[in-house]
Amino acid sequence: MRNVGAYLKSWFGRFDAVAYRRPDPWLWLPAVMLVMLGTLMVLNTTYFLGLERTGDAFHYFKMHLAHIAVGLIALTMLSQFSLTGLRRIAIPLSVIAAAMLVAVWVPGLGVVRGGARRWLRVGPFLTEPSELVKFAMVFFLADFLGKRQEQMREFKTGVLPAVLIIGPIALIVLKQPDFGTTVMIAVLLFTMMFAAGAIAILITMALDLVRAVMGPTVYDRILAANMFGTKAVLMIAVVGFLAGRPDFLDIALVYALINFIGTIAVLKVFKYNDLGTAGESNGRSDG
Repeated sequence: MRNVGAYLKSWFGRFDAVAYRRPDPWLWLPAVMLVMLGTLMVLNTTYFLGLERTGDAFHYFKMHLAHIAVGLIALTMLSQFSLTGLRRIAIPLSVIAAAMLVAVWVPGLGVVRGGARRWLRVGPFLTEPSELVKFAMVFFLADFLGKRQEQMREFKTGVLPAVLIIGPIALIVLKQPDFGTTVMIAVLLFTMMFAAGAIAILITMALDLVRAVMGPTVYDRILAANMFGTKAVLMIAVVGFLAGRPDFLDIALVYALINFIGTIAVLKVFKYNDLGTAGESNGRSDG
């Protein structure tokens, strides 16, 4: 029983076991503002619709508040999960979301509206599995890419497996058709892959700095500095992509040229003890 209790405790333990951490205002303030804005929009756009269809002008507004309440309950429950617990629910949640997505095409379960087969009827409830898919993909990719940070530099072991897993799910969503959700899944996939790649780049840059300091030879230090510059170029490009700043690629190219010229200059100094014509004269006098 102790093992069972410890196992369940590891699921629902807080992220910070030392002390309770207050909610980050940079996270919850934008969320509260979006919820309030959405609530006002629902009230504004469904007032007369609810009055016409149900006789209650606030019918859809009340349903929206009920959905918000359910979301807050789910938020509270998830906030109690430990990092280990969140990782353990990533795969089951993704499997359930994918199964619901496929069940949309089962006669009697899938509901067609407006020429699109996006909804699934479960008893008295009507759900849209693609919304759960977007939620599940965040958990799955965070766990999947977090375990493959070192492999993200290789296409076959890092990028390709993630595309092969998420690609069929995106195609099923596109078949419904739901182009907007498909684009969101693709953007989520590549954004998180680049983020995972950025972490891997930072780790290798730290290792390059260690090599540059430790040596042991001068050429080891020069090679490490050059490798650090190469990783910096990649990092600038990744940050530019994530920030939506294509002009960062120009900065990356300029930095790459500076890194190349600087490496050649340092190597020439160590060989000829000069950057100018002295090296050439030394070469001629040696001949």
